[in-house]
Amino acid sequence: MTADIEADRIGLVAGDLLEPASVASGLAVRRRLLLSNAAVQPAERSSVLIALIVSIVILAALAPFATVMLPAVPASIPAYETALLIIDLIAAVLMFGQFAQLRTAPVLALACGYLFDALMTMAHALTFPGLFAP
Repeated sequence: MTADIEADRIGLVAGDLLEPASVASGLAVRRRLLLSNAAVQPAERSSVLIALIVSIVILAALAPFATVMLPAVPASIPAYETALLIIDLIAAVLMFGQFAQLRTAPVLALACGYLFDALMTMAHALTFPGLFAP
């Protein structure tokens, strides 16, 4: 029985994978292919290493300018806090969605971490005087 026929027989959806050994034995094992449980390819490892090296080079190039004072921009704090809050909430929702499918503790820990960071960002924004009131 081929994998496609077996997938049709047990009603798999897009994104599901069947273990080849399980198809041959007649026991279909469903496994979702998600980013959190996908195998890392060698090309992906090398691209991450390149990004890391570029980041370190940029950091080293900008380190001498760390003592230069820039003008204050009061609107930057609320904009940054709002963007960080929204990004953290989106990441938390996505991670909780993956936890609902995978039921793995590391994904749950990441989701809770993003939710905690969103709550702390909101609390941090409330500590700035004059941020929400004139």
